[in-house]
Amino acid sequence: MNGRPGAVTGPDPLPTDPDTHCANRPQAVGSVTWTPCARVTEDSVQFGVMVSNAGGRQALRIRLGYVRTQQFAPCGAADSYVTATVEAGKTLWLTTEGCSVPRVHAAVQAQVTVAPSRGPFSEASRSPTLHIQPDGSVRTS
Repeated sequence: MNGRPGAVTGPDPLPTDPDTHCANRPQAVGSVTWTPCARVTEDSVQFGVMVSNAGGRQALRIRLGYVRTQQFAPCGAADSYVTATVEAGKTLWLTTEGCSVPRVHAAVQAQVTVAPSRGPFSEASRSPTLHIQPDGSVRTS
């Protein structure tokens, strides 16, 4: 396993953002709750995780990937992870450079596992499946 520092943060989607599709059941690692999400942009679908810290500063290890047409693909080398520190009271969108696919006709979803700085990784959790239609519209299931 190798760790890469610096998950990339981006503009935080709002909970009501119609272009960000997150799992309904948040998971938790310590004081941090996390939810895998897929974010639809004009020309791509980005995969990442929303994290929210209700306690003290916490370091995390995150494995990001996605499922496309029922095949898993890691964002980065297999079994690699990125590290991120989530400050107390913060909510962040975390992803990695290039953790996206073109917005073309396909079924896709984010797949995420999270661990504290030391300790085992969680079971994988997935975002809802996004069905990108030939005209670019999106349906979820």
